Amino acid sequence: MTTCTERIRIDCSPEDAGAFLGDVQNLPSWTGFFRSVGRPVGDRFEVKTAMGTTIRTRIERGDDGRYSISSLVGDREERAELVVATVDGGVEVSFTVNVLPALADHAAAAAGDGPVDGVALQRGRMRDELQRLRSALSAAPTR
Repeated sequence: MTTCTERIRIDCSPEDAGAFLGDVQNLPSWTGFFRSVGRPVGDRFEVKTAMGTTIRTRIERGDDGRYSISSLVGDREERAELVVATVDGGVEVSFTVNVLPALADHAAAAAGDGPVDGVALQRGRMRDELQRLRSALSAAPTR
């Protein structure tokens, strides 16, 4: 499966970035895929997606500023990875996702067009999401 990685520099502390990224409730404020977060079910939350489905999602915190968004989509697990690295005066957030063929198909159907370049589509979405993440973290109160 093809993966895409995009990065952004954000003027905030690693602690603020980690607290925000590690909270499932914040996903809809910066991602386009997650629309709303519902009740917890075990160690995951029910989450409404942009495609109108409900999935179960959690965020796993790892070592060295790593966060894994883990979602059960039907009978398979999909992951997106985030890495927060300290840079001069802020952080750099790296965001890696799998390019899902169904997402490209959904976009093509919605646009009424033919084939869609799934990688280019995903990269554009990721850049938009990282810009929203920057805005959300810039507006968040500091610790």
